[in-house]
Amino acid sequence: KVTVSEATGEIKTAINPSQLKNLYITSTHSTDDAKFNLYYERIDVSTGELHILKNHVMAPGTTLVFKGSEILFDNDKWELKIVMSTGSLDIVGI
Repeated sequence: KVTVSEATGEIKTAINPSQLKNLYITSTHSTDDAKFNLYYERIDVSTGELHILKNHVMAPGTTLVFKGSEILFDNDKWELKIVMSTGSLDIVGI
C-alpha cells in the first residue's frame, strides 16, 4: 500500500523501499495535465533535496513506471515526496 500525505507530499509505503518492485504514477484527470515534482528529501537536513522529476508534465491517462531499483533509497535518511501543481494522480506501489 502507498499513501501520500496531503500536508507534506511524503509518499509512504507499507513496505521498506528496498522491497518496492514497482511504483506507478498515473495522471487521472480526464482533461487536464498533471504537473508535479518527485524528489527525495533528507530527514535530518532541511536543505537536502534530490529531484527525480522537476516540473514534470503528464498528459491525462498516461502512466510512469519506476522499477524498484530506479527509486531505491535509504528511508532512515531520506523521504520520497511528490508535490502537485496541477491535475490529479493515482500512485500505486507493489
